[in-house]
Amino acid sequence: MYEDSIVSVSLPGPKTGRCSYGDVHTHTLACLLLSNNVPEWKVTVGFSEQWTDTFLVLKVLKVLHPPVIRKMDISRHYNKHRPRHETSHEMIGIRNFHNFVKSMLISEASKVTEPHTRYLDMCCGNGGDISKLVHNNITEYFGMDIANHAVERALERIKDQSSVTGDAISFNAFSYTAGHMLDNMRNFDIVSCQFAIHYAFCDETTARTFIQNVAYALRVGGSFIITVPDADFLQKSRKLLGKKFGDQHYSVKFDSLNEFSDFGTAYEFTFKGAVEKLKEYVVKHDVLVRLCKDCGMHLKSSKNFSEYVEYKEHALWNRMGAIYHDVSRIYKTYHFKMDEYTSDE
Repeated sequence: MYEDSIVSVSLPGPKTGRCSYGDVHTHTLACLLLSNNVPEWKVTVGFSEQWTDTFLVLKVLKVLHPPVIRKMDISRHYNKHRPRHETSHEMIGIRNFHNFVKSMLISEASKVTEPHTRYLDMCCGNGGDISKLVHNNITEYFGMDIANHAVERALERIKDQSSVTGDAISFNAFSYTAGHMLDNMRNFDIVSCQFAIHYAFCDETTARTFIQNVAYALRVGGSFIITVPDADFLQKSRKLLGKKFGDQHYSVKFDSLNEFSDFGTAYEFTFKGAVEKLKEYVVKHDVLVRLCKDCGMHLKSSKNFSEYVEYKEHALWNRMGAIYHDVSRIYKTYHFKMDEYTSDE
């Protein structure tokens, strides 16, 4: 379990120039920012592999001057905006199918979760799912993502419609601090993590921390919905095709043919128009189910994306312009229900 992040900080002193504060906690950093009367902040935060919650600290305390932060590749990647007109017609159809799957998943969760007005979007990115909530009578939205520019686009989406109210913040959803915050908020009816939970499976601590954060946020009887690369598909493909496989739409590259570990089995993933050479981690079915069970959630359903073709006659399929392609078999959905969760604290 993470403690508050340790960061190395130096600030421009009002008179003496740059002064170093050495290694401090992020909460201490917030106090330093507030106690230094500097008109233009130029904050350098250095850290190793653990993400910091600096952006959240700055936003919550209304210190909104942009820091210069050495961020992880994932944050830089998802901060990039890829305009729809730069995507091929075929890839747009595939993306529409993925959005169709997410719409069906949200609808399924809404039908078995009453009430279902409050929605938490973990790793929300650009907030692309906000428009899907209206059709399911979800009216309260809260999103978080480590990519600050993506969050800004999510905030614009919230402002551009009137049916859903809420907020989005730049924040590391995999951190212990996230759990502390969520544990002190009113619980959510539905918690969602779309195409992102695999990043938490870099190690056991991060994965368990994230699942625990979900449990802190979700009310008893609530739904936790996920889309994630299908470990069974990855394993079968690697066994048949070797360490590197794919087609014109995607590529997967493993470093070895070793058995999948429960945590930390990495591969390089490219999905045309969406993800480019990012390191992702295998999420084994039994491990995910076990971690959720440890936090009071049971598995209600799980489907490979290919199984959603059975809904091809659904009016929403044509309305969204969905096109199914075999590449979509790489993903699957999960729907968990919260039975009961009691914090150890």
